[in-house]
Amino acid sequence: MPYREIPLSPLQREMWRAEQTTDSARENVYGALRLRGPLHMPALTEALDAVVRRHEPLRTHITGGTNPVQRIEERVFGLPVQEVSDLAEAIATVDADAAARIELDELPLWKVRLLRLAPDDHVLGYVFHHIMVDGWSLYVFMRDLSEAYALALAGKPADLPPLSFTYADYCAEESRFFEPEPLASRIEHWRRLLPGELPVLDMPSDRPRVDGAESRGAAIELSIDAGLSLAISDLAREHRCTVFNVILDAVGSATGSQAETSQVILGVPFHNRTRRQQRAMVGYTANVLPMALNDLTGRCSVASLQRARAVSTAAMRHPGIPPEVIMRTLYGEEGLPYRFCLNVQAPPGISYSFPHLELSRVPLGDNGTANFDYELRLIQDGDRIRGSLTYDADLFLPQRAESLWSDIRANLVEMTQSQHRTPA
Repeated sequence: MPYREIPLSPLQREMWRAEQTTDSARENVYGALRLRGPLHMPALTEALDAVVRRHEPLRTHITGGTNPVQRIEERVFGLPVQEVSDLAEAIATVDADAAARIELDELPLWKVRLLRLAPDDHVLGYVFHHIMVDGWSLYVFMRDLSEAYALALAGKPADLPPLSFTYADYCAEESRFFEPEPLASRIEHWRRLLPGELPVLDMPSDRPRVDGAESRGAAIELSIDAGLSLAISDLAREHRCTVFNVILDAVGSATGSQAETSQVILGVPFHNRTRRQQRAMVGYTANVLPMALNDLTGRCSVASLQRARAVSTAAMRHPGIPPEVIMRTLYGEEGLPYRFCLNVQAPPGISYSFPHLELSRVPLGDNGTANFDYELRLIQDGDRIRGSLTYDADLFLPQRAESLWSDIRANLVEMTQSQHRTPA
């Protein structure tokens, strides 16, 4: 049989619904690696084919009109190569790919291309639709690609062993959790965690909000220096919590203060791969969990930090319910229960390297889209924390976003310098 069909996961179904209302590229996941050294093109092409054969989402598209299903094909796609004059042209090419919408009924739902600057200097650019991959998947993709490349380069078949647990298995498993009885139990958990009435985070804006309008995104780059990063880690360790808990507390206090409210709901991405067998597959499993912070005073304290820890711990006990389902069930409304997304990324501990090649990340621009009013992305980078604050450029001017980040950073500084740093 040249293909087989499987149901969408609950998370995929919600994303598919949302994608029917937009023509934007807001769900594109993209990046680029620079490869310096003697690159063997046939080996890299063979390696990509092996990865596509191993991971079903890389040969899947969505069909079925108003009753969508995933159609898994039995094919590979090759690796296009393009000559470019310099790194700036390579970046512009990947940026253009990232800004182009990927149609869900077309195959494949990704684009990987090799851009040749010189015989020993290349950029590997990639763009995937989020409905088939998440951030964890990118690490899996690159690790498997590097392992298959090493095999092909050594003159061995680049075949990778089949997965013991596939994305199709995951989709079937998650669908069973959405049968009436287990779903009711999960929803009751969220009913206890979230307020009875939905608090709306109305951040001060420079332009009026237009309901139903597409969001035009922009971003500012951020960095937390080594000294403050170390102090945040020390504070987390002293209070038996995580760096994420400290940042969650700082963001909650800053957003609550700016919006003049004592209660906010923030969206927090979670990889949702809670079992070892789920961690080797490419696929979309990550969910965004609504975390409600109450009794905000505009200042962080030991008590507010402990509340942030308790809120995040409770939210992660049932991480698989799409936030849109929570919104419809608890509040009778469509959409999302939050307007601010806090994404503190922790690399999954998956490493990769390509024989005889030096790898480095290529800095890309943002693709001009925004899924939220604000999305703060932070990641540990050596001894400092770096990231970006993406904002809805139709609502906020750059100065407004910079002011918000300034308040968040000021909270982090105050928390680490406070005299109230004794363990709770």
